[in-house]
Formats: sequence, C-alpha cells, structure tokens
Amino acid sequence: MYYIWSKGTPFEVGRNHGKKLSVEIQRAVVDWNVENWLGENSSECLERVKEYMLANAPNVIKELEGIADGAKMDYDTIFNLSAFNALSFVKSLSSCSVFAVPKPEGSGCLANTVDITSLQQRWELVHHIKYEGGMELIRISSVGSVWTTAGMNSYGVAIGSASAPIFSPQDGRGIPQHISATPVLNQAESTEDAIRLFREMRLIGKGMNFVLADSKGNCAIVEKSYDRQAERRGKQGVAVWATNHFVEQATQGHDLRDPERDYNSRGRYVALERLLNEEVDKNVVERLKDIVCTPDGNAPICRPNTLTAVIADTGSKRLWISPGRPTKDNFICFSLGDS
Repeated sequence: MYYIWSKGTPFEVGRNHGKKLSVEIQRAVVDWNVENWLGENSSECLERVKEYMLANAPNVIKELEGIADGAKMDYDTIFNLSAFNALSFVKSLSSCSVFAVPKPEGSGCLANTVDITSLQQRWELVHHIKYEGGMELIRISSVGSVWTTAGMNSYGVAIGSASAPIFSPQDGRGIPQHISATPVLNQAESTEDAIRLFREMRLIGKGMNFVLADSKGNCAIVEKSYDRQAERRGKQGVAVWATNHFVEQATQGHDLRDPERDYNSRGRYVALERLLNEEVDKNVVERLKDIVCTPDGNAPICRPNTLTAVIADTGSKRLWISPGRPTKDNFICFSLGDS
C-alpha cells in the first residue's frame, strides 16, 4: 500500500501524484494490461466518457491531466488507467461488504471490506489531499488513478462501496464506476448532499452499492447502476448495510449473473443484519473491527480475497485502514487535519 500527501488545485494534486509515483504508475499500466482490457472498439466509448466527465466532473479531469503531467506520460494512457475496468464492462464482481452505524454521541461510523485481487492490492494507494479552498480528504484509491473505493472528507462525510449488478446496454455517457465516488467526496457536506450528487450523475460499468455516513449520524445506502438510483436511509440510531446485490424495487431487474455469488451476497447481507443488531459492550470502532475481521460462518464478512478493510469515524475524522487482510492489530490510523 502506498501513501502520498498532496495539496493545491486539482491539477497540482494530480501533478504531485504523478511526480511522486511516476515509476510506479508506468509499472501499473503494464501490470494492468490496460489496452487488452479495453479492446478494439473502445475509442468511441472513451470519447463519450471524456465528454461527459468534462461537463459533469471537470475537476476530476484536471486531476487526471495533472497526473499525466507529473508522471510525464500520455494523457490518454492515464485516463484509460482510471476508466478501463468500467469500459470493459467487467462481469466478475467482488465480494465487498459495506455498512454504517450511528454512534450514541451523534456522529457515525462506516466500515468497508475491500475484496480485491493481489494485483489490485499491489497498487493500492491512500491519498491524503488538501484542495485549494479548504476541502481536505483521504481516499483509498489506486496508483495513477482517481478512483475512490472508500474515504472521508473534512465535513465528516464518509463513503464506502461494493460492486453490484450491471444494467445494460450502456452508451458510455457517464462516470466510470470506480471514479464515481470521487466528485461526491470532493464536494459533499452531508449524507443528503452526497445522495443528491450521486443522483445527478450517470454511472457506467458495474453497478455500485454506496454506504454513506456523516458527522451528524445520518447513514444511508445508495444503490446505483447506469441511470438508475435507489436510496435507503437509516432511521435514527439504526445501522444500514449492503453487499453485492440490490434490495430496492427501483434497481431490480438484473441479478449477479452467478448464482453462487448471489447466494453468498445474500448470506453476508443476513449475517450483517444479525451482527449489527447484536448488543455488544464495546465502542463502535472496536465493534466494527470485530465484524470486518470475522472469517467464520457460512457467509463470512472477511473472505479469502478480503485484502483491505476501512473504518471511518465521522466524529473524530479518523480512518483505520488495514494494509492487507484485516486483523484486529494491523489497522493503521489516518487523521484529517494531519499532514
């Protein structure tokens, strides 16, 4: 896992990323074999994505331009590194679990198991950013990209994610799934603000289940795929959770394509319902660590390919990230306000 600190305009943030990790970015492009993923007929779709993002997420484009400048690499290569896995319409889904729990004192905690390949883990990046104008955030990303798997900003808005069913056909006019949380994290001042920002965008590639929590204890799930969105808000003091299938009526119509994976997703969903409703005499952060490190049972939350876990406390504005398979003792703490 890599860590970098950046500050300035979106372009300057990207340029610092590219400059500090230039060698690693070149290696990541080779490792990911991006051109092979994209295929021969992707150029028209890529242009639609760029056009959509330029109109709807211009600061993300500026950051990508900065990465290319800092790494002294072709812009299209850097753009493709962030977009390729959405444009290949990947049908294999991860087995991430995401959930949020309001704290008794009024804020909220979020947890996200990140089920990834060893290749993804090799290039995992914790990017601590302070943008010009004051917004500070930490996002779990990937070297050379503007992905956001999970993260939290200085307003105390935290986001986690899990892949979900694909709605098709898609025409490429949208934001790639692993970039989609980035403009939201960059702007949202509350859970409701994040829901609105997601609602205003179209997502391409896989569907996503996003979990949201803010410093006032408001927790919600956003189910999103292409042009569909459904929201599930937690009641006061009640946890919310999601795995890799959709629950709300508005997002029904496509399954996980793999009966075994669908069965596992639903099993973890039921397991989370039980675990999150148990009475446990522990503080919320320690309780969430217990859950993300649980490997036993028929539908374990910590699965064989769970190679990272993230816990965010929106009250203290601290994140705990495991650089590898989560155990109760291997979390590293990062704090907004530290540089």
